[in-house]
Amino acid sequence: MKHLRLFIALIGIFISITAQSGTISNPVKVKAGETATLRCTASAPAGYITHAFFSFTDPGDAEYLGIGYTSSDCFATLYGLQASSKIIKLEVSYSYSYRGSYDNNMHVGSGKYYEYVQVTGAPNPTKVSISPTDATVNIGETIAVQVNLSPAGAAPNYSYGMVSGISTYGAFDMKDEGTTIYLTAKKKGTLYMLVQLDNQEVATGCYKVVDGTASGTEPTSISFASDEVTIKEGDSQQLRYSMEPLGASSQLTWTSSNEAVVSVNKNGTITGVGSGVALVNVSTANGLTASVKVTVAGAATSIALPETATVLLGYARQLTATLSPSGSIDTISWKSSDTSVVTVSSSGYLTGISEGEATITCTTSGGISEECHVSVKRPDEGFDHYNLEARIAALQKLASTLLNNLK
Repeated sequence: MKHLRLFIALIGIFISITAQSGTISNPVKVKAGETATLRCTASAPAGYITHAFFSFTDPGDAEYLGIGYTSSDCFATLYGLQASSKIIKLEVSYSYSYRGSYDNNMHVGSGKYYEYVQVTGAPNPTKVSISPTDATVNIGETIAVQVNLSPAGAAPNYSYGMVSGISTYGAFDMKDEGTTIYLTAKKKGTLYMLVQLDNQEVATGCYKVVDGTASGTEPTSISFASDEVTIKEGDSQQLRYSMEPLGASSQLTWTSSNEAVVSVNKNGTITGVGSGVALVNVSTANGLTASVKVTVAGAATSIALPETATVLLGYARQLTATLSPSGSIDTISWKSSDTSVVTVSSSGYLTGISEGEATITCTTSGGISEECHVSVKRPDEGFDHYNLEARIAALQKLASTLLNNLK
């Protein structure tokens, strides 16, 4: 009779408990590109939570957020994939067990509640200005134009270019690095530059290039835009430098400490010759000098990727590619053979969309590729958002195990 009473107690396991943690008005915040930990906050009647599973109520939210979880530890790792104003609703399903204080029997049950998460990012800018707004420089010099955005901390979301018709085409090389636009003078002429936000706010500047030999102002200092530069073997790049005061001129002499690693021409353009590190030096006619460390990296010759990987339905995991030789600076692109089964982000995060098989291909900028066979499956144990029958079977299995242990 004792075992019969215990069995009767155990079959009443589907008790619903509701707990609340994150709210719609105050969601858990995860920054895009970063991770956060979310724990199951449910409480059980006189017992403890044994398993917890986290899933999307809307599978489309996997575009913004990835989830990885350890069910028995009752927490999830959230991966911020893409900033969004949308509040993401997560279902947290859990099971619990406890021993009755009066009948001394084991009781199990389940419940669910909802968490609300938002993937945050820097706000879009609403105002823009640039500095300096005008300058006159010599051929070969670089101007660092600072893009000032409001509000503070705004994302560097803007477009820029020259105003055609009144600008001299090719007077400057233009390179955008975050909130700084580097203008390197190439030939005599004028650049009328425009910086524009998505809300049509604009800022403008006027920059002139003159023949350096025409200026009689000697420089008082010369410096490079950065202390270190990395290029690939076989590539060329114009070194950016500046002299003070603005508009000063001088005949420049360029040298490399190791021509077998990097060469440099009379205009300050470097070329990666072979893997290694060398110093490129520049000196003015009046004795001023500056140096920059140049690292030449060889192209990747191979790429290592796991042959197989498994992703749980509705969740995410990181796939890591290793380039050889180490130090290679090739860029990597990712592609899924079937995005209805599994998607892959630009940084290698896999997200399981539906049960099935697909191939993930990783390709370097040098054309080397490797593949990983990916299987998307439901959780092997417990239950998930997609299948109520799996929840019931898991709890019945847990009840049966506890019953056998007490015989």
